[in-house]
Amino acid sequence: MITRTKERFEGKEGDYMKKLICILMTLVMVGLTACGSTGNTPAENEGNAAVQDNEEAVADTSTTEPAAEADKGEKVVTMGVTGAWMSLCHVLWPSKDVQMVFTAPLFDTPAIPNSEGKIEPRLLSSWEATDDTYSVYVAKVNPDAYWHDGEKVTAQDFVFTFKTLLNPAFDGEFQDKFLLGTDDGGKCADPDSLGIEALDDETVQFTLKSGMAADTYFAGFRYCYVIPEHLLKDVDPAALATDPFWENPVGTGPFKFDSYIDGERMEYVVNDNYYLGTADFDRLIIKVVDSSALLSALMSGDVDMTAYSSALSANDLKMAEESENLNTVVTEGYAHDHLLINNKKFDTAQRIALNYIVDKSLCAQAAFGEYATPAIAMFRPEHPFYSSVIEDLQYEHDAQKGIQMLQEAGFDFNQTYTIHVQSDQPQRVAAATVLQQTWTEAGIKCEIIQADMATISAGLFEGSFDFAVMGSAGTNYNPTNEGFYYWVDGWNQMTDPTAANLVDAIDTALTFEEQYELCEQFQEFQMKESPMIYLFHRMQTFTISKRISGCDVGGFGLKNWKYWEWTVE
Repeated sequence: MITRTKERFEGKEGDYMKKLICILMTLVMVGLTACGSTGNTPAENEGNAAVQDNEEAVADTSTTEPAAEADKGEKVVTMGVTGAWMSLCHVLWPSKDVQMVFTAPLFDTPAIPNSEGKIEPRLLSSWEATDDTYSVYVAKVNPDAYWHDGEKVTAQDFVFTFKTLLNPAFDGEFQDKFLLGTDDGGKCADPDSLGIEALDDETVQFTLKSGMAADTYFAGFRYCYVIPEHLLKDVDPAALATDPFWENPVGTGPFKFDSYIDGERMEYVVNDNYYLGTADFDRLIIKVVDSSALLSALMSGDVDMTAYSSALSANDLKMAEESENLNTVVTEGYAHDHLLINNKKFDTAQRIALNYIVDKSLCAQAAFGEYATPAIAMFRPEHPFYSSVIEDLQYEHDAQKGIQMLQEAGFDFNQTYTIHVQSDQPQRVAAATVLQQTWTEAGIKCEIIQADMATISAGLFEGSFDFAVMGSAGTNYNPTNEGFYYWVDGWNQMTDPTAANLVDAIDTALTFEEQYELCEQFQEFQMKESPMIYLFHRMQTFTISKRISGCDVGGFGLKNWKYWEWTVE
């Protein structure tokens, strides 16, 4: 069965086909000569240290066949991913796709958005504002939620989690800049001042700096994995990431941790007492598969499904559609890929000039074929917050105009610039190769640097990059889901706080009308200042074995895998 809702890419003939042939040849060379960090990143070193410290405990899983393959009586589902986890400490990188897929089976968030854009309860079963200022919310802990060791989940676990993860001593990614007591970076040095309180064992109170719509605030909890106070209360936040707890973690999720082979797979066994329902299979395996081998793994049955969207190339997806054992699902979604720009190295005039040189149509075609369309800006036209104000401000592809503008803006054509891209994302490598080729034709010297996500993220924050091809799942409910791109000194190395201030204003607006008006200003800023270049919107594509049904793949992009709703033959 194939579900399709997609826009066809026009203009595949003529010059585009000639260019694509050249790009495919270049891709081979890029694969042979790609540069990148070959050492371990800090996140990987933490994981490796944990493995070494627990060498004896994991020796059996590293040298023997997984239990799922030995015990044929188990019902097993294997999800395929193209990159390994960034750290064994699951709460260190809570927003990164490559980490979240390994974390979601084990740990629950307080709440999470679904495919319809509604915020679903998880460990919090309900919440409401105490008055019409919308600055204080009282939430109830799900009374049926238990830790994997049998201890009940309490409001104290929430207080402990927030005080620990928001402590500056813990170098984790989660932040909450709206909670009372946090600084502009969303951290809190004084835990006693933090606006979270356990009113009783099942009631948590959140006090915000100012009024905020419930859906906007609680949607941010998709990046907050609650951790157990009774097991971690004596751990210094500075030492949390390397604590032995992560060698055999205890969570609240639909599966319990079983074993792992470093860099290759994690295995989980079903949690029979999960508060939302028991999954219809005994063992979950999340397996790292090279992107070039993913299709064959799916067709052979070695892998049952892709864990997140766009894992297969356009050609591989068409071959999967023809398989008698696979279902291919293609939906619209709100995902896009983009070019991040170091705003401290390139001024507004240079960034705008680059817009004219970038061939978005060719990038889209090379990366995802008919499953992608060129982007104007962050929102696709179907997005609820899309504003037509950007249509009169868009940049048509005109390389000669862009070159002339770069010359007038004092661009240094003698320097060699870097384009960073994830090595496990071949579609983005293809887009980066298009950029390299078209820029070379325009006289811009550049090289592609392939690396893992942790290395790229660190480089973006440090500012030690020129450009980076990245992507985002996007959402249909939150216009500031990608507001972190606009943080001052963030991934785009921005110095102008205008966009960041607009993001804060959108987040704290209490009505759709207020948010929409501010979003128009936000989109206008994106176009006029061009702090980054949105390349193309891509379809959400998934491949699933026909032995599995009931998967709401629309939620996968939001990292909402409802394993307990799947039916497995």
